[in-house]
Amino acid sequence: MDATTLQQYLSLHLFPHITNNQRVRLLQSSGSVSGLWQLLVQSTQEPFAEPDLNSAIAGLRRWCQQPPNRDIERHTALVDKLKLQVISIVDELYPPLLRVIPSPPALLYCRGDVRCLAAAQLAMVGSRKASPTGLRCAREFSVAAAQHGLTVTSGLAIGVDAEAHRAALAAGGDTIAVMAAGLDSVYPRRHRVLADAVAQQGCLISEFALGTSPARHHFPQRNRIISGLSLATLIVEASLPSGSLITAQTALAQGRDVLALPWSIYHNGGLGCLQLLQDGAALVRDIDDIIECIDCSTLRGLCLPRNTQTTTDVVQPFSQLAAVADLTTHQRDLLALVAVEPTTVEQLAEYSPDSPSALLANLSTLELKGFIERVGGAYVRLG
Repeated sequence: MDATTLQQYLSLHLFPHITNNQRVRLLQSSGSVSGLWQLLVQSTQEPFAEPDLNSAIAGLRRWCQQPPNRDIERHTALVDKLKLQVISIVDELYPPLLRVIPSPPALLYCRGDVRCLAAAQLAMVGSRKASPTGLRCAREFSVAAAQHGLTVTSGLAIGVDAEAHRAALAAGGDTIAVMAAGLDSVYPRRHRVLADAVAQQGCLISEFALGTSPARHHFPQRNRIISGLSLATLIVEASLPSGSLITAQTALAQGRDVLALPWSIYHNGGLGCLQLLQDGAALVRDIDDIIECIDCSTLRGLCLPRNTQTTTDVVQPFSQLAAVADLTTHQRDLLALVAVEPTTVEQLAEYSPDSPSALLANLSTLELKGFIERVGGAYVRLG
């Protein structure tokens, strides 16, 4: 992108007296940002039928005729320094699925490979306070999605989001992180290294101008982009209420599939998923359930064969866990008592007929065989 076009994009974005919807309509009516600037320079008339657009373009014209804007100069230098790309809704590189949602972002700041934005994507979101099982599910489904040629899209948040990004990267797949702040900062800060890795193997994007800090109302805006980029949205783990349910709602409003995992009714962290399933979301047990929900014609030429194996040490599928038949009767009974929520030894002892020493020995056996995992002073079920 040449310097003139970049400055025009930044001027359009930083002009304070204009809405995103007006930016979109101005660009679509003009065909390009250069076409819009020709109207600014060459015409003092009202070129549009809509009064609000004429008002916006008149204000933009006056704003651009003022002395050099230091803010635009600073943003231009920062875009160059960070090696970002800015694309608009009328550019060929703009993701086609995002273009057709209600209220698409007029401009996107991108860091990484922007070609990823046009790939077949699966949005994967979930709880920031994910359980060990939820994190395991995020890893497994992210790896499986990568094996099937899907790009994993999420929000770089703590918990499920970050785990999905990491697993996709480790599996050699592409991943996209949608930010709720300007790309000159990373939120949360602890994910700076992860953000760099995503930019190397995928793409970081944001509709927010550089220098914009994360704010509560930015996250619903970000969520509509996550679902808007994707063919389907998988809710891995969500409580009631949950920000992930907002993403599910935006996906439904955009006409996209919503998928959810079937959690136990005793796992509070999964009640949001159960609510979605009750409301008509597709139940997901494995990657085949996801592929069946996605239009195969859209994926033609992008999917890898179903039996494709990717070399990775990220996860072991649940099917590889030790067979329940190999357990003793007491061990099977004890396993049935361990929930996906942390279950303390005291809680288990209340219902188990085993002596304290036998109980601890059986818990150790279940942990070694991969059925349960110790979390602090409690245990959670993995399978």
